[in-house]
Amino acid sequence: KAQVKEAFDDARAERQAHQAPENWNATFALIPQLGLFVDGEWQVADKETIEDSVEWNLLDFPVQLEGFNIRETVNSFEIDLNIEDQELKYGQLGRQQIQFSDMPTLITENDLLNWLDRKVKRQGLTQIQLRAYLTKLISYLLNVRNFTLT
Repeated sequence: KAQVKEAFDDARAERQAHQAPENWNATFALIPQLGLFVDGEWQVADKETIEDSVEWNLLDFPVQLEGFNIRETVNSFEIDLNIEDQELKYGQLGRQQIQFSDMPTLITENDLLNWLDRKVKRQGLTQIQLRAYLTKLISYLLNVRNFTLT
């Protein structure tokens, strides 16, 4: 009898685990909301309220992040599967990996700028501000950080 009850309890627990917690009739504590005092009254501090209450210009901020450096720490591996000979070879590539930064490209800074301008959208920014910031960012990455377009 105890084994049957345990089997039913296990089955019920498994079924319940696949349901959303709201279907368990469980009560959740209320999540406090952040408030913002704007124009003499309290408002829920959502993204739009904050953006509407603060005047800022993206161009007033630097494109570089102080103390931020990109360090490549990923190991690359080559896996070669030869089905005919039923042979598997693998190994770490290390420095043998192709350096894309040395490859020539027909893409120009302006091509990259135009592509980013089409892809990057941010509510609250004019296209002129965004384009100017992207120009500043691309120039910084290419001329100061010595990135390449590839």
